[in-house]
Amino acid sequence: MVPNLNVGIGNTTPVSVNYNQAFEKLLLNPILFTASDVETNQIDLVDHGFQTGDKVFYDGFCNWIKHWNVFC
Repeated sequence: MVPNLNVGIGNTTPVSVNYNQAFEKLLLNPILFTASDVETNQIDLVDHGFQTGDKVFYDGFCNWIKHWNVFC
């Protein structure tokens, strides 16, 4: 996580927090997508909000991802 100056008491930006018990991961603002967003070796998402270096946890089935893991 990268600290943001707009945090703390009084912050109005909602955050969705989920816990994946199988992988013991705390997931913040999960992003859902459909099979139409998946190509041969990439996932195409518009306006995803990710920045270079953000970690992504993929929890699903995909032939070209050999191991379920955290991706950078």
